[in-house]
Parts: sequence; structure tokens; C-alpha cells
Amino acid sequence: MKKAAIWIAAAGIALALTGCGQKCKVADVPDTVAVVDGQNIPASQYFDQTSRRAGREVLANLIEQNIIIKWAKDEGVPPTQDQINRQIKTLERDGMYDRQVKLMGKEAVTSELTAMQARINLVKKIIKIDDKELESVYNMMKSRYVHGPRKYVALIINSDKKKVEDAAKAIEKGMSFEDAASKFSDKRFSMGGGPIEIWIAEGQEGLPQELANAAKETKVNGISKVFSFGQEGMPTNYVLMKVTKAQPKADLKLKDVKEEVEDAAAMQKSQMDPKFTEELSKRKRDSKITISIPYLKDVAETVKNPPETNPMMGGNVKPGPAPKAKQ
Repeated sequence: MKKAAIWIAAAGIALALTGCGQKCKVADVPDTVAVVDGQNIPASQYFDQTSRRAGREVLANLIEQNIIIKWAKDEGVPPTQDQINRQIKTLERDGMYDRQVKLMGKEAVTSELTAMQARINLVKKIIKIDDKELESVYNMMKSRYVHGPRKYVALIINSDKKKVEDAAKAIEKGMSFEDAASKFSDKRFSMGGGPIEIWIAEGQEGLPQELANAAKETKVNGISKVFSFGQEGMPTNYVLMKVTKAQPKADLKLKDVKEEVEDAAAMQKSQMDPKFTEELSKRKRDSKITISIPYLKDVAETVKNPPETNPMMGGNVKPGPAPKAKQ
């Protein structure tokens, strides 16, 4: 899940791009997306503005996905359904799949996973990954595989104690934890308008003791009492915690998760290895791209010839000509 664009509802944007307006249906998107003081905001208006504001990034991402998937097919290593299912199981194990589906939609998640697996398959075919690299990647990901008993928790956090207490009261009266998080959380401590969700393991280093204690004392599907935590010299934060799942301790060695680590190493190489990135750039330049939306036609040229990155400028810009030497 690498690009900000995929956090936007891809299905909704696709509707706007095809210009199908109110006649089209998208799961979870009604014809009227909101009512403000009796005035309807139609789905067609929402899709149109979403497309115009975010369409370039989303469309460029979708085009690149298709180029990579076709490349993998050309090389005889297309992503398989078994591989996609394995990626989904990994996300489920790490507590991320449901959240991604909620934010992006199942279709967009599957699309992103398919393109990611295509990248992985290509790297495994054309670039060697040695044991030293695998060991390094495993060590970076070790907390996934070696941990004490842990719980997946959702958190409502606010420095205003009353708001967190109001959240607890609202939940007692029937409001969902997610809706309470949207209403009462400090927006700096929320994900997509919902609660922060994290794993908390017994003995986890660097974790505030108050969070560890609350996770240990709260049962699965249970909600903690309001509690506080904070560091010296920093504002105190108040928290309401819900435990959504629990897992036993794990001590998986590299040999136990080698295929998953190989995938992670391959994905990393696909972003950094010159052999891969140069071939991908060539395939983008050589691709035939036809865009039907007039105000997004320039996306084809952007995909084929992206601006060069100038790290000194902190963004994508083409560097100017080198200054001439003084005579």
C-alpha cells in the first residue's frame, strides 16, 4: 500500500473518469452522498470534484499498475490468485486487511496487491536476492515474527479528558467505538476519521506502561476505563481502548517466514534497483496510453516522462543546466 492515491475510493473516481454520473452505482456510495440543511449533494458532483482534484495521481497509479502487470505476464510470471490470497492472509495476520478494505474498498485493495505481487514476481526472476539481504530484511521486520502475547487495540485519544469521558458515555448508550472515535478523538490521533489501531505486545520496548497495562487488563471485545499517559514536559493524553483481537507469543525464525521475507526484499528492490527501475521507465515510455477525459490527457505524458527528482529541492523537478565555468 505505497501511494496516497489508493486511499481515495478508487471505484468512485473510476465513475467520474468514465463520466457515468448519477446513472452508475458504486457499493457504499448512494446517489446522494450528503444532505446539508436540506440541500442534497449528489454523487455526480462528489465524483466530479474528486476526479478533478485527485484524478491525476489516481489515474497515474492505475496506469502504472497495468503496465507492471502486463510486464509480469510478458515475462511469464503473472501474479496468481494463490499469491494474492497469501498477501491477504498476511495483512489479516497483522490486523491491517479490514482497515484497508474499509478505507479503500475491496476492489482497490485487490488491485494494489495484484500490482505489488507482479513487481515481486518480476524482481525474483530478473534480480538475485542473496541470503545477506534476506537476513537484513528479516531483522527490520522482526517485531512481526518475534513478540510476546499481543493484542490488537483501537484507541480514542484526546488531551481533553471530558471528550474522552463523553466518548465512553456515548458508547455505553449504543454509539459504536468507531463513530465515537470520529466524534471525540483529537484529529491528530485518528486514522481516516476512525480510531488509531495498533498491536501491543507484552514486554514491548518503548511502550508507555499505561497502554501496556490497559491492554493486559482488557479482554477481547472489551473496552477499558478512561486512563491517561504522558511524558514529562509533554501534555497529558487521555485514552479509551478497545481490544479487538489477541494473538499468542511468536518466535518465527527466518526459515519459517522465508517466502514472506523474500517478497518484502523483492518489493524493496523494485523501488531501488537501477536494473528494475530503468526497465520500468522504458516500458512506461513505450506504452500506448489513450486517455478519454480531456482534463486528464496530460497524465499519459507524465507517466511516460515523469519529472526528474532533485533531492536537493525536496521534490520532483527537472534540474536546470549546469552553470558555465568562469573564463
